[in-house]
Amino acid sequence: MIKRIPGLLLLSSQLVICATAGAAAASAQVIPSPYRFVETRQEWGAYVGKGSTDTGQLGIGPKSGDLIGGRYIIDFGSAIGLEVSSFLLFSGRDVFDPRRDTGDEIIGEAQIDVLTFEMRLKLNLTGHRTWHRLQPFIIFGAGFAFEALQDRTLETLAGFLEADVYDFGTRFKASAGGGFNIYLSNRLLLRVDGVLNLWKITTPSGFLDASREIPLDRALIPPSEWTAVKSLSIGLGWRR
Repeated sequence: MIKRIPGLLLLSSQLVICATAGAAAASAQVIPSPYRFVETRQEWGAYVGKGSTDTGQLGIGPKSGDLIGGRYIIDFGSAIGLEVSSFLLFSGRDVFDPRRDTGDEIIGEAQIDVLTFEMRLKLNLTGHRTWHRLQPFIIFGAGFAFEALQDRTLETLAGFLEADVYDFGTRFKASAGGGFNIYLSNRLLLRVDGVLNLWKITTPSGFLDASREIPLDRALIPPSEWTAVKSLSIGLGWRR
C-alpha cells in the first residue's frame, strides 16, 4: 500500500494540471460582448443646437438661429421610450411692407423667438442596451409652437395696418428624426440628434384683401403654408 502512494500522488497531480489547463483554455475562449444592458429607465437632459428654417414664399417667417432645449424620457419595454421635449429658437424675421414696390418690400428685421413643446415616441434601435457604448435611435413627435417674443416696433413706426402685421400665433408642430447616445458612464450620456420639424406660417390677412390696391400678386400668395425647420443639436443626459 505504501508503495502505491507515490504513484497515486503523481496521478493526482497530473489530473490537477490537466483540469487547470482545461479551465484556462476555456476562459481564454470567452469573447467579451460589445453589448451592455442599460439598467436605468428615466432620463433628464439639456441641449444646444442650430435651427435652419424655411421662411416661406414671401420670406416672412422665422429665420434660422440658435436654440436651447430640455427633455425628459421614460422607457417602456425593451426598445420604446416616451419623450417630452421643448426648445426655444432665437430667431429674427424680415418685416414685409405690402404697400411697397416689388423687390423693395423688406424694410428691416425684427426679433422673433419661438418656443415649442411636444411629445415624442423614441425607438432605440439596439433595444434597452448599448453597442460599444452607442445607442442609435429614431424619434417621431407632435406638439405646438408659439411666439415667446416678437418685436413689432418697425411696423408701428411705418404705420402698418393691424391686418398687415405678421403674427406667428400658436401652431401645430410635427417632427421626425434620429440620432445616437454615447454612454460616458452608466448614468451620464452624450446625445447627438438631427430633427426635421414642420409647422405652418400664415400670410397676414391684409395681404389677401382684394379691396386694397397693393403691388402684390394675390394669386401667387398662399394663405398659409407648411415650412420646415431642420435642427441639429448636442446635449448631455442623466439616467436614473
